[in-house]
Amino acid sequence: MGENHFNVQCTDENGADIKLESSTIVITKTLINIGKIPCAHSVGVELEDPVTHKPILDYLIKKDDLLPKSGTVKYKTTKRINAGSSDSISFKLWEGEITDPIVYNRFIGEITISGNSFEYGIIPVGSEIICEYTFSDSGNIETKVTVPSVGITEAKDSYDRLSGQIDFNNDYEKVLNEAQNLLDKIDELTENQFDTKLDDIAEKIIAYVERGDELSAEELQTLFELVQTSKGVVAAFIQENRTSVWQQELDSIVHDFTTFEENATPAMIKQFNSLKESAQRAIDMNSSTAEKLLEQMREITAKVMFSNDEIYLAIFSFMAENPQDFNNSVLYHELIIQGIQYVQQNDISSLKNIISRLLQIRIPKEDSELDVMLKGSGLTK
Repeated sequence: MGENHFNVQCTDENGADIKLESSTIVITKTLINIGKIPCAHSVGVELEDPVTHKPILDYLIKKDDLLPKSGTVKYKTTKRINAGSSDSISFKLWEGEITDPIVYNRFIGEITISGNSFEYGIIPVGSEIICEYTFSDSGNIETKVTVPSVGITEAKDSYDRLSGQIDFNNDYEKVLNEAQNLLDKIDELTENQFDTKLDDIAEKIIAYVERGDELSAEELQTLFELVQTSKGVVAAFIQENRTSVWQQELDSIVHDFTTFEENATPAMIKQFNSLKESAQRAIDMNSSTAEKLLEQMREITAKVMFSNDEIYLAIFSFMAENPQDFNNSVLYHELIIQGIQYVQQNDISSLKNIISRLLQIRIPKEDSELDVMLKGSGLTK
């Protein structure tokens, strides 16, 4: 019982000693209930904060809760879904303990219910969504989502850790892209403020990224684990320096709005400028009201941006160049072929539908404005 200490030695293929940062492993033996296994990580459902509309997590299970575990949760929709439309709500699961931003956790998967899932009726705003879930002692997750208002049920039992694991012999691009995304975020955060921890993280990640596809499978796995651990440090920095982060977000939103301002109505411009002044005051006062105001500014900016057909062409082009961002390769290629035809025909209306369907199979990315603007979960408490 208690702590058990082990000394570790490591050698290379030639038998030469390799210096380790730590040469000790500690395994703590504790009593647990017979037949019960502690959950390694928390798993939560992505919801929309009713005030700020930011993505938040509602945990189905917390780290160290005992497995197996089953339960039922109920949510409400935040958008209207018409039968036959491409609009959708998404039951998205994330694994990890980072509360903000939630995309720094590990995305497990999702169940999407769109207007194409039912032939008649509507799912009104505020409709009840019922989710039944089971976590097995092996860590696998089975879910069943029911929408009583239209009488449909979608089930999924593919949230298993084995199928979600990275293939470190082949997934170089996926791991390297994730590492580069984190480096870009660190560059953004430290543009006006140096931080020793973030600088140290960046140096370690860069050492791997610069070697690219020369990395062995073992080194790629080390990089992946380094990136996952580093996300927690980045998230903590964001929370500790929230006023400077808010200021960067405000400056970025103002830049985007200004770029597309010619598409805005006078009323939109007046409202945006009013929100900008209020957001700046909130940031200067370190008030959490800033988050709500920034979200309102994002919504106006999104409306202005997406009133321009060229933005849809740019989004589709980006999607066509990044197949690794999608979890259904067969459907992805079918949709891309259809989308190319609509681009050639200048059929923007049909292209919008293709983009919406592509978003349903797109893996969320860190700090992706595309996900924030186009595909919230559509669920709340």
